[in-house]
Amino acid sequence: MINMVLYVVVIPIMIYAVTSYVNRRFKVRKNTIWLVVASLLFSLSLFLPSPVINGIDTEFWTHFFGGGFFIGLLYVYFQPLIKRDLKWYQEIILLFMLVSTFGVINELYELFAQQVGIFHESLEDASWDLLANTLGVITFYVLYRSYLAIKTLFISR
Repeated sequence: MINMVLYVVVIPIMIYAVTSYVNRRFKVRKNTIWLVVASLLFSLSLFLPSPVINGIDTEFWTHFFGGGFFIGLLYVYFQPLIKRDLKWYQEIILLFMLVSTFGVINELYELFAQQVGIFHESLEDASWDLLANTLGVITFYVLYRSYLAIKTLFISR
């Protein structure tokens, strides 16, 4: 129960508060809708049914959307803080570093929570979680760049 409250309520509120502070401090954007979308996606992803893979009960879709897509949305939101334009492969490397960092932090939290008795599930799916995070952010990036390309195509006409 404590774990669910943490993931559904506390973390999304913290994400919104911290990113809103950064928004005000560095004047990233006035439109915080992407923060709301990212936080809601993070929370709602916990309720997505996930497949059993090789006999292991995974949280694949939770990590695909709540990890990968979530990091992608935050990246797009904070792009104005990057002082120069990045090439596509530099963006992919940066996204991989971000999603990997947050994925490992999450897995370390799960290990800690299991050891202190807050989390009562198996940690066998850690590798699948990290794979889902990575596939999620790559899928997000491909969709986002496709959207920008289509948008540019129609605007240039």
